[in-house]
Amino acid sequence: MVNVRSIAIALTMVAILLTSAYLTRLITQPSPHVYTVTSTTPAPLVQYYVNQPSLLNNTQLTSLIKAIAKTNLAPVIEGAITGEAGNTLLSLLELRQYNESMTKAFLNGNLTGARLIALNGVNEASSIYNSLIPLLAKLISILPPEYGQYIESYNKSLVDYLIRLNESFLRVLNTNYTGTRIIIHVNATNVVPGEGLVVTGRLINALGEPIVNASIAVMINDTLINVTKTSLGGWFNLTISSLRVYGHVVDLTAVFNSSIYSTYLPARGIVNITVNTLNSTIIAEAKPTLWGSPIIIMGFVNGSGRVVSIKAGSIRINTTTDELGFFNASIPTSPLRPGVVNITLYAEPKGPYAPVSLSINATIIALSPSVKVKAPTLVTGMPTGIAVELTPLNATGVNVTLVTPSGNESFILSRSHEVIPVKLPLTLGSGVYKFTIVAGGRPPYAQSILYFNALVINPIQLTAPLILALTILLMYNRRSISGPSEHGVNEVKVPVSGVEVKQLPLLIPYDSSRLNDPNVRIIVTQFSKALRHIINKTGNAPNPSETPREYLSRVRGLLSSGEYLTVSELLGIYEEAVYSSRVISQGVVKRVEELLRGLINHED
Repeated sequence: MVNVRSIAIALTMVAILLTSAYLTRLITQPSPHVYTVTSTTPAPLVQYYVNQPSLLNNTQLTSLIKAIAKTNLAPVIEGAITGEAGNTLLSLLELRQYNESMTKAFLNGNLTGARLIALNGVNEASSIYNSLIPLLAKLISILPPEYGQYIESYNKSLVDYLIRLNESFLRVLNTNYTGTRIIIHVNATNVVPGEGLVVTGRLINALGEPIVNASIAVMINDTLINVTKTSLGGWFNLTISSLRVYGHVVDLTAVFNSSIYSTYLPARGIVNITVNTLNSTIIAEAKPTLWGSPIIIMGFVNGSGRVVSIKAGSIRINTTTDELGFFNASIPTSPLRPGVVNITLYAEPKGPYAPVSLSINATIIALSPSVKVKAPTLVTGMPTGIAVELTPLNATGVNVTLVTPSGNESFILSRSHEVIPVKLPLTLGSGVYKFTIVAGGRPPYAQSILYFNALVINPIQLTAPLILALTILLMYNRRSISGPSEHGVNEVKVPVSGVEVKQLPLLIPYDSSRLNDPNVRIIVTQFSKALRHIINKTGNAPNPSETPREYLSRVRGLLSSGEYLTVSELLGIYEEAVYSSRVISQGVVKRVEELLRGLINHED
């Protein structure tokens, strides 16, 4: 079990290390009165404990150190740093905020407010210094002796930081700042957008004396235009080549931003300028458009030769107004999607005309193809087709993709009634398969999908068992019952219309894996015997192209009704055993044996 006192010491150490690392960041800022928080690199002490987790003897604490060491420390203060270390760090952050608030008040000309904040800062800095000494002492007691140099460095950095903040507070409290004033002039207070403007002025102190080499920022409506310097007489001037302002009355301001380390207070001078701006009006419309055809925009905006920027989705185009202010544009719709499209128009400023924008909607219409298919029967290995009815159609036709069990094929249909050619491979077995037709998806047609089932017939699969059975029977009847042949199979020679029919024990179905089932093997054998019996009795052998069912239908008139019914039932059981995937039960086998005995022993 982890010692509670050890964990407490370790947690205190982490808080102090993180405090020190963060404060080191704070005190390395270049400006004496502007401080920013940036992402930190783990301090050497923190990094040491990250690389040496065994020293902490606590994996959760190690994970905490790694997480904190990779993040900005300021947001983690409340959740990860507690106790006196956390309180001290929070106080230091508040002290920095005092400094920033004091500087802001000073730059705004509020010297009284700045001195009140500075007074609070001095008191807070003294309190923090008094709590910092025991905190550093605790840090020394926890860390190994070889890290004493880091402690000394942190100690000096923290103290220097406090001293520097305290000096800025005392500076504001004790400096007898001199007031300043800016006198500003412009060559014209009534202008037109695009015209030039000359700004002149002078910076003097409360005694009327010039302030030399001071930076003056010139702004229009709080937007910085440029910065200039005062001369030996405190004079400054700035030329604005082209005034890009479109308000009726604007503020032109010259600002002297002093510093708390200067002896002067900030100052600013303001002059109002009337800008003779003409308001712009933009009107535009876009009619519904078929997908693939361009959107035609027609509109008007005040002023000739004005550039109008048009945006629709990812499309950007520019057009220019004619001498009367009219404009038009064509937006391609193929890169867009059907539906409502937002179009933004922006007329750039020109002369006295202010910029203006407009947002309109345009509708892109897509044709929805209707697809109908007659349920087809397809034969593998042979060119067949699927009859498709497709509406509506345009002159370019509709792109169609047929998805079959063996792959995809694409076509362009240009007539409402067409037959899509299909050729399925012989490797595809007989059965009912799912087909898909995808129509459209490209301008001007929206995508339409039709799923349908089609019967697929594999002729080889259907005729192979019959051909094999007939071959076996013919070969069997050419031999006599002389005992085992060279192939180890008993043979029977039976004369049938001048032809000897040979019978073997098994008829091999197309799907030979079915013979793995012993019951299927028995049924095939018994059906072979029944077929031989019918051939012998009728004197008619099956034609090579006949299926067993076709053969039975042909010789039906030569059989009694009882024989026909018996053989029909045997044929049904045989077809189920050979072609279906059902498991053949022992009861079915017994039924076949009973039917065969009845057939052979039948007396007319």
